Amino acid sequence: MFSYGFKRTIEYLKNNTGYEVFYLMSPKRGFYMSKLTYEDKINLYKDRKFGLQISALCSKYKILHANVEYLTRLIDKHGYDVLRTSKNRKYTQYEKENIINRVLLNNE
Repeated sequence: MFSYGFKRTIEYLKNNTGYEVFYLMSPKRGFYMSKLTYEDKINLYKDRKFGLQISALCSKYKILHANVEYLTRLIDKHGYDVLRTSKNRKYTQYEKENIINRVLLNNE
């Protein structure tokens, strides 16, 4: 086995017929932006800047080491504004139809 790309592992196996079979296996990812709340992300950042070790933050928030570093670098670079506080807006069927008509018919 060897590591390839975005933490995918390619495992080469020989099946019974002697042909080489390729299996793409993805390890369990430990971080999704929705896994932590807005307050958790801010607290994680403040804890890291206060001086807590990354390993302590990993066990506290149950995320991977690389994701703690990523989140702190992201907030360092862009500030708290980069964190989402609201969910995607859901449009009704009527609203969607009006938007499409405005674009296609009225050339807006």
